[in-house]
Amino acid sequence: MEKRYYGRWLREVNERWEIKLPHTFKMSKVILKEGRQGLEIHPLNSEEIVEEEAPFVFLTKIRHRKIQIPCILRQSKSFWLGRKVMIAGKGNYLEIWPWR
Repeated sequence: MEKRYYGRWLREVNERWEIKLPHTFKMSKVILKEGRQGLEIHPLNSEEIVEEEAPFVFLTKIRHRKIQIPCILRQSKSFWLGRKVMIAGKGNYLEIWPWR
């Protein structure tokens, strides 16, 4: 059975573009991709990477419960209001929303 993630966590992206994940998100690698609401963080085993999506999907390692946002995703709508963001649990993945 797949782990489910629910809740909201207020976070701030640091100067190295790292963001701390919720303590319930226990993975060593994740998939980052741009979704309709903002960036999505998927556990590596939660979905297959569709070949058409491959250039826009990033495999990222988790170090000390932090992930680093790749350069190309730093212009995402998740960061339009600044580096303060809300991480929202959406069941089997997380979303990063802009926050003021």
